[in-house]
Amino acid sequence: MKSNAKSTLLSILMALSSVVPMVARAADATSDAGSPGLVIGTGQFSCGQFAEYHKQDDKVQMDLIVQWFWGFLTAYNYRGSFGTTLRPASLIPPPDSPTVVLFVGKYCERHPLQLIVNAGLAMIHELGGTVYWHPERAEPPTRNKSN
Repeated sequence: MKSNAKSTLLSILMALSSVVPMVARAADATSDAGSPGLVIGTGQFSCGQFAEYHKQDDKVQMDLIVQWFWGFLTAYNYRGSFGTTLRPASLIPPPDSPTVVLFVGKYCERHPLQLIVNAGLAMIHELGGTVYWHPERAEPPTRNKSN
């Protein structure tokens, strides 16, 4: 194998080795918090992590949370664009950065065992969007004690 091909293959393998554990952690964290789907990225942060970042005034992490929220809300607004035909879908206005942080903080105070994605669902509902699954109606999260 040529040097460039070996280097490319090694880069791909290294990238995959970092993604697979993230997906596994995301699936594990999401199932523990009672969410119905797979979450990758900042949405899988716990409310405890949010509280710690907020307490430390960690601007980088807080910006990541806000950016993730805006992407999540944008995806909600574009949900009618997927499929073979354009479907009508109600739109919600994404709030500004300080409002996102304030909302998540209040949500996490009330639901400390939940994930950031569940705060996102609650925000969509609060802004008038249609949400069929609410973490507040879910059974409390349980952890497998054998791990």
